[in-house]
Amino acid sequence: MKLVQSILEKVSATKPDPTVLDKPSFNRKENEKVIGDLTPELQSFFTVVRQTEVEFEKAMAESQEKVMGMTLKGRPVVEIETALDAIEEKLAPAIIEKDLTTKMFWATVRTEIPGVAIVSRIAIRKGWEIVSVPEDNSRSGVTVINMGVPGGLFD
Repeated sequence: MKLVQSILEKVSATKPDPTVLDKPSFNRKENEKVIGDLTPELQSFFTVVRQTEVEFEKAMAESQEKVMGMTLKGRPVVEIETALDAIEEKLAPAIIEKDLTTKMFWATVRTEIPGVAIVSRIAIRKGWEIVSVPEDNSRSGVTVINMGVPGGLFD
């Protein structure tokens, strides 16, 4: 429960930061339909999601750089493998936190924003918009949640 509590405390302590949506991949595409907007609390939550992703990406890049440096210097394979094991052990909690933060965010969006739960693919865009994403946008480079709705549920 400490991890969940820690994530919720981060969300409570974080103000929405619209700069997390500054990448071009957060621009709404023509074939996407706005289906809602994030509440201020969910804006804070998404800010934490993006900050967690950026921190993890930075840690991964630093780790890759360290291993690449060892490889270029001709370090023994055993030494590189030991370094990789240490990196994996160091990054494992960050991976778990990043994944849980993301899953908690999307579950909260789906349960708290009317009409979103039944849309199979959603994403966040500039202006804190929640959009439905057609299948052909699946490789748009942004976080997209795909939640299958059991067949016949809404027939």
